[in-house]
Amino acid sequence: MGSTTEQVDYPEPKLQLVEEVAEANAGMVFTTGRKVLLVALVFPYLVFFLLGSLFLVEAVATLVFHDTVFVRLTRAEAVPILISGSVSMLLGLYLCCYNQQMIHRWIYHYAIRRAIAQRDHAVVAQDDPEVIFVKWTPREQWHEVMLDDAKDVGVLRIDRATKTLLFEGDRYRHRVPGDLVVSCRTEFGGRFTEPFTLVILELPDPYTDVPELCYEYRQTRGMFGRWMGRRRAERLKRWIDEII
Repeated sequence: MGSTTEQVDYPEPKLQLVEEVAEANAGMVFTTGRKVLLVALVFPYLVFFLLGSLFLVEAVATLVFHDTVFVRLTRAEAVPILISGSVSMLLGLYLCCYNQQMIHRWIYHYAIRRAIAQRDHAVVAQDDPEVIFVKWTPREQWHEVMLDDAKDVGVLRIDRATKTLLFEGDRYRHRVPGDLVVSCRTEFGGRFTEPFTLVILELPDPYTDVPELCYEYRQTRGMFGRWMGRRRAERLKRWIDEII
């Protein structure tokens, strides 16, 4: 009596696009200590804002209400204090809400390049002029209240010769063949003082280890940071569109 064997199609192993950096070389940049330090850099700007506010309140009390709050001033003294207080308050507000992200970007970019220089198997060179600094921020962390909502920081390169997107981060590295990307789009989100633009690569889940990769652009140029972030994101999207 013959027998028949039913053929079963087992799923192939998922394609691994994200791999961890060797433990000896990982975790040197995106550390809790550096995150705390960068948050602490906001306090000098906050002092500018608070001192300016106090000067402004005292000057207005003298000029408008002919009264004093902290120190008695003459009208001749109140006018320059009003001007300097207004400038200090506005400058402190501007730096607190916007420009600190530029400092964060400089510090992280410098640190990740130094870390990459010490690695033997990095997917990008630390002195490559075509890399750009990004943060890898998975969707589930977009609105988390934490020191930094990114999962990793690193540099990104679009290799047009091999049509591959390469990311070398502090803890992870990505190799994404352009042919594998289903779509590429930009989205805007974030909290009031920390808006960002993300370039999102949709991948053919469940055939890859991640369904999408989100690369974040923080605002970095003052009041025009949101606009500049969008421009950089759109530029990166155009570069990615060339290889997919």
